[in-house]
This record gives sequence, C-alpha cells and structure tokens, in this order.
Amino acid sequence: MKLLVTIPGIGDNHFEEKKIFLKRNIEIIKSTFNGDVDFLLFNYSDNDFNEFEDLKIVKETGIIGQFIFKKLEPKTLESYDYIILMLDDIELSNNFNIDEMVEVYNNNNLNILSPSLTKDSKYSYSFMLENDSFKGYLRITNFCEYFFYFMDVNSYNKYWSLFDENTYWLWGIDLCLDNQGFKMGILNDFKIKHYYISESYNSNLPSPYIEMYEKEKRFGKIEEKLNIEKIESVEKSINFSNKNKKIVIFGKGPTFKIREKKEDEIYVCINDSINFVENPDIIVFNDIEAINKIKLNKLINLKKIVIPFYPHVKGYPNVNITHIDIKETLKDCFNGEYYVYNLKSSKPEKGFNIFNSYLTSSNTAAEWAIKEGYKEIITYGIGGNGYNELFGNFNSNYDTTKIVYDIKIQCQENNIKLEIR
Repeated sequence: MKLLVTIPGIGDNHFEEKKIFLKRNIEIIKSTFNGDVDFLLFNYSDNDFNEFEDLKIVKETGIIGQFIFKKLEPKTLESYDYIILMLDDIELSNNFNIDEMVEVYNNNNLNILSPSLTKDSKYSYSFMLENDSFKGYLRITNFCEYFFYFMDVNSYNKYWSLFDENTYWLWGIDLCLDNQGFKMGILNDFKIKHYYISESYNSNLPSPYIEMYEKEKRFGKIEEKLNIEKIESVEKSINFSNKNKKIVIFGKGPTFKIREKKEDEIYVCINDSINFVENPDIIVFNDIEAINKIKLNKLINLKKIVIPFYPHVKGYPNVNITHIDIKETLKDCFNGEYYVYNLKSSKPEKGFNIFNSYLTSSNTAAEWAIKEGYKEIITYGIGGNGYNELFGNFNSNYDTTKIVYDIKIQCQENNIKLEIR
C-alpha cells in the first residue's frame, strides 16, 4: 500500500510556524500508516526546507491550483493507492491515524474523506467544525471545504478532471463535487486545527470569485442552501476507534491476573506486565528504563505505544531524551502508532496533550483511556503492596493508596465505570 501526501503550495507568510506544523504532521502520518509514504511539497517561498529529509521539494513560483493541474497529473501518480492533499497551515490532532482513515474510507465507499476542524480553527463554514453531537460518527455531506482531502487514486483522478489551465484558487470546485457524484464524509473525531485565513490574493490573477462562477457554470453547484440539516445528516454510526470497548489495564501488583481476552476488551499493559499478557493492544510507560525489561517480541503486533514527550530517566524528566529516542530504539520491532503526551512534571511541548496524572504509568493509562473517550475501565495488578510473584521482589511497604485514589477520582469526575480487581 502506497500513499502520497502533498502540500500544493507554501509561501512566506508565517513560514516558521508552518515548518513546525509540517514536521509534526509528517511524524504523525508516518507513524500511523502501515505502508510506504512519500511527501511532496510545492514551495513558492524564498525559504528552504533543508532540515526535512523526508520531503521532495518542487521550488518554483506558482499557485495552488496550477501546481495540482500541472504537477500532479494522474499519469504521474499511477504507483500510488491513496492521495492526501492538505494545506500548509493545518496541524493534525494527537489521535490522528491514517490507517483508521483508510478503513473508514473503504468501509463507507467514499470518494473524499476529511477530518473536522477544531473549535478554535479559522473557518468559513461552521459545519466543518467538530460537533459534540456527532462524536464517534462519520458525517456524510453534500459539501466539503478543502483543508485536508483523503482520496484513493481513482477518486483523485476524477477530482483532477475538474481542473484546467484557468484553475488557480480552487474556489468553486468544492461546490461542484456533489453534482459530479462525489461521496464525501467528515470524520468528527479526527481533527485538524486551521491557523490562518488568506488576507489578500494575487492581483495579477483572476479574482477567486470569477473562478468560482466559471466552475459553477461548467459543472453546476449544489442547489440546496448549505445548512446544518442538509449537510450534517448522519449515514451510519461507525466504531472506527472501538470506543465502546472496555479498557483492561494490567499493572504488576499482587492482583495481576493472566486471563482470557473477551471480544469487547482492549488490553493496556503497564511497563513489563506486557511480558505475561496474551494479545496485548497497547503499552504505557513513563520511564525509559522500562524498555530494558520488555520482551521486544511482544511489541511486534502491538497497536499503540503511549509515551511522554520527555520520558523519565531515573525517575525525572530529561530534556536530552525525547520520544524520538524511544522510537529509534524500537523501530525494528514496532510498526504501530505512537501517542505522545506531555508529563505534568516536564516542560510542555506545543501540540501535545498535557496529562495531569504523573504518579505512575498506571495513572497515565487511565487518563489516556478517559481522554480517548472510553467509558469503562477494569484493572488488574493496580493497588496493594508489592509485585505479583511473576515480577520478582518489591518493597512491600510501598504505599499505593495515592495511585488508586487518583484513578478513582479521574473516573468519578468523568463518569467512567471503574472496576479495580
């Protein structure tokens, strides 16, 4: 499976901020797509991207529509299965996952799939914003504004056919898609933040409004007025992230138990408890030393690793060690998704959630589950004094009261069903 991610135009405005967005977006896409991915950027600025090893750069003057029409012809993209077109001033959310987008896209026979916009994004149409009423849903729409389009290559070919030598700004194309038979969806729970709105347009080119009028004359536009009732109709509920499943957290305490996994459960392991858990899904660890205790073959089929931006080293954050070091260490034995967050005890990095719980990785696991929208948590091996005999000796006087209390409070405040076993 092969994916092309392209940004068809980046200029000088807010350039340093856009480089930060780009670096983070590349990292998220690479870590959540189980296949080969190429990144292509059309740079019409006076700046360069020498520090980006993953990017292919086309540097020349131009405009977004013409880059797509002239440089992204379908015949040049035949080796790809999927195409992403995205703006230069967006930032993907922490939970963004391309593999899950592929699944939703194919299961619902879509032509274009878009994430929603965060509530603090710059926007033109409010229906593009995330909506709490549609949490866990795919919204089938008759219009989808361009910020981030995910398409298979056949749908892209059809999309490209709407371009011509007079397409500069893309205005009007999104209004024609419904009449041209495109099935479009907005995935509410995967979000992007859009930072800036264009303040001016090149006066040497036709007005965007003229371009929009010409597109509508040629292809027609949706007849219905754009409104919430029409656009946010829900075709079906999707369970793309399994939020209805129970989270089972395995610590290393006395009540740790080897048990048979049920169909409606997701197994979350704390540190090296994973060594004794069959069919684990996720591992959480705050301390980099945990890697030395984990049987690395247990990570091969794992879906997710939850780690701090600055992992603890000997119990304390260390600015010289980051999540990137962990990824480099595990690159040969783990191909799943990373969820990176800020520990409360470390310097916060922009764009990553700050977790309030920092006592242990068990507390982090509970907070992660709550932030991700799960509604039921079961624990084994959390609480009580000492380790389960499977994990060797431990200070039996260690007070775990605070650990259990913190998890209980988290669950009570968020209306989460909790069973500590």
